[in-house]
Amino acid sequence: QGSGPLASFLLGILGHRGTTLVGALLSTIGLSASAVIIWCGGQEIVVFYFITGALTGIGFGFMYLPAMTIIDHWFSTNMGLATGIAAAGSGVGQFVLSPVTEWLIEHLGLTWSFLIMGLFVSSGLLFGCAYVMPETEVQDEETKMNANPDSDENEKIDMDEKARQNCCSQIYNFSLLKKPEFSILIISNMIFHFGVYTVFGFTVDRAITFGISAEKASLLFSAMGIANCLGRVICGKIVDSFVIKFGSKNVVYVSIVILTLNGLSIILSQLFTDFYGQMICSIIFGFTFGGYVTSTIVILKKLFKDLGAALGLVLFSCAVASLIGPVIVGAIYDNWLSYSVGYYSMGGSVLFSAAVLLLIPVIEQFRSNNGDGGVPPKYGWGGPI
Repeated sequence: QGSGPLASFLLGILGHRGTTLVGALLSTIGLSASAVIIWCGGQEIVVFYFITGALTGIGFGFMYLPAMTIIDHWFSTNMGLATGIAAAGSGVGQFVLSPVTEWLIEHLGLTWSFLIMGLFVSSGLLFGCAYVMPETEVQDEETKMNANPDSDENEKIDMDEKARQNCCSQIYNFSLLKKPEFSILIISNMIFHFGVYTVFGFTVDRAITFGISAEKASLLFSAMGIANCLGRVICGKIVDSFVIKFGSKNVVYVSIVILTLNGLSIILSQLFTDFYGQMICSIIFGFTFGGYVTSTIVILKKLFKDLGAALGLVLFSCAVASLIGPVIVGAIYDNWLSYSVGYYSMGGSVLFSAAVLLLIPVIEQFRSNNGDGGVPPKYGWGGPI
């Protein structure tokens, strides 16, 4: 996720197909190299941070962003459902690969497990080749290029020079934060991800401390994955229906409800400690997490014409938050040997992130009360910039 801005930058240069192919190649190399290092007896954790973590993770980011943004080029209606279906694959992967990976490690060892995972990831090369843009967009681009052929070369030189000078600003396009609604969304998103990665990281270990067997505890993670998948699709359809009935500017209320349910599931999971209580909370958490991903992408599309740059910055904020929340909860557990304080605080942070989103309709109402007659297209909630 931290590679989101860089993926957005490459998207403008290489396109969806090229960026995905680069990502699949990097991830395959990262996992395969990890297998080789283990086979050679390497045990330095720092090496795995860079190879297994950074290199493979950057590759995954390069594959994820094009998969989300290409939908915008093909669908003008039912954006929520289309996004949900496209994003549902991560939930399926969480459901399937969790037990599969555990089986591979137990029966084949780490070396073969990494090699097989690298083989799985390499299939992204085939799927990446399938990415194509709509013919109308290709024709429009060709028309623009042929409209003034004499100036093409000079414009290309100027653009290359500007690209070299402004590379960093293009990758990390913080100018998007000038839009108040987007700044609020980024803040809420970061606070939300403080909590959610705690659940992903500690659900199984905490369940074992509750007296649940390791086998049953792993089922919680799988249930969370399939609920995540269903949540992305179902909430995508809900978002579409909500837009039709109430308008695109009110989609934020769907996200607020989803975040509220998600935060409550984290808090209640600390109270219902038996297997069935943990299972119910895991399902609610997974479903609402998936729904939030879908609704956020739809909201970004309502805010910005360039979905790639905005989504890249959102993913970067997710990555920053994911480094903080689990570390805090882990430190708390090391000191007090209890997950209670960590889970209550992280659940509370998710509830707070829902409250932060309420500022968006407040800004909308403030502008309307100032006699703007609605929200200006450049800065408004529904107007792309």
